[in-house]
Amino acid sequence: MILLQPAFALALALASAAPAPDPLAQLNAAFAEAYRQAKADARAGSGPVLLLTGDQLLLLRNGARSAAAEVRPPLYHRLKMVDHVPLALLLLGLAPDRPVPPERLGELRGQVRAARDGLVGWCPPDLRGRQELILDACAALLEAWPGPGRPVPGRLERLAAELGPLLLANAGDAAAAELEALDRAAARFRKDLGEDGWRSVRVVIFGAHMAREQEIALQYFTRLLGEPGEGGRIVFAEGLARPEEGLELLATHRVDGTLGGACFRDPARMHRDVLADGARRWLDAHLPVSGKSD
Repeated sequence: MILLQPAFALALALASAAPAPDPLAQLNAAFAEAYRQAKADARAGSGPVLLLTGDQLLLLRNGARSAAAEVRPPLYHRLKMVDHVPLALLLLGLAPDRPVPPERLGELRGQVRAARDGLVGWCPPDLRGRQELILDACAALLEAWPGPGRPVPGRLERLAAELGPLLLANAGDAAAAELEALDRAAARFRKDLGEDGWRSVRVVIFGAHMAREQEIALQYFTRLLGEPGEGGRIVFAEGLARPEEGLELLATHRVDGTLGGACFRDPARMHRDVLADGARRWLDAHLPVSGKSD
């Protein structure tokens, strides 16, 4: 009779007692691997990609940067900076229990005056009057601001209401400046790619959560490419920063679009939670819209 070593005997006993592999879990692992490979294939065969990140529109070919163009000219940034001046004063003045020190108010007065004097260096004549109105109103507020403390009661709120339309007008001109530069860059890349390459181009737009609704570049590319919205050839990469992350998200959209079209006859179906329809049915049955149960 052969005596087994204690460690070997224990291992043999544990192996014989181990549960059989779960075939469903194994199949689920096979799905995960197939999904990973499908995304890798989608990335490898993605074709040309326009990637908008910050101030630049990049043209990627085979995942590598091929060309770049600036799409936010200096005027865009300057108009936004002017808009930020009254917004800064609004935030400072409305902050509860945090009075603005007198020395800080003095710094702001000097900076507003200097910005007003510097308009001639960058602002087109047809836009200068609006910038003067905004900065003059901010300067007047600061002059009347008793420090430390809040401005004269009601003065800040009146300033906000008065300047709101001017701030939106600046935003409109900033949008026009960006779109003109974006349109020039897109036309240049379209010429580089040729019409065959352009028909297969996809777009990834990096942006922030609050700007996602009607985001300017998203509006532009849906109109340019004739897309109904995000999810097909156009992807909005919210909260991402690196080009590789954008390409990974684009691959996810492509694979999920293929699965949604095959299984549900809707390529966009998996661009929202696959549990969403079941959740709505359960909520309709168990939690009325009013939030009150029977």
